Amino acid sequence: MYWNECLDRTSLNDVNFTALDLEGQGFPPDFVTQLADAIKSNTHLTLLNLAKNQTGNTPIRSLCLSIRSNSTLKTLSLAHTGIGIVPAQAICD
Repeated sequence: MYWNECLDRTSLNDVNFTALDLEGQGFPPDFVTQLADAIKSNTHLTLLNLAKNQTGNTPIRSLCLSIRSNSTLKTLSLAHTGIGIVPAQAICD
């Protein structure tokens, strides 16, 4: 599946992999949690688009915490993911 390749490239910190656009891809629920772990140490990803995927609150909260330790990610889209107020607040904190 496409998202598995994206997860591998993010985990490997692939210098040529700077944009991850998974809008509407319908990835499995545990994908976001795995992606959160990969983003912690990634130094090349600048764009992350997870729009139009029903991700759930807990994985998004994990993702937000990981993003805090990532200094290269500049664009994040979580539009139409159905996240609640608590994960949304985690993005702002």
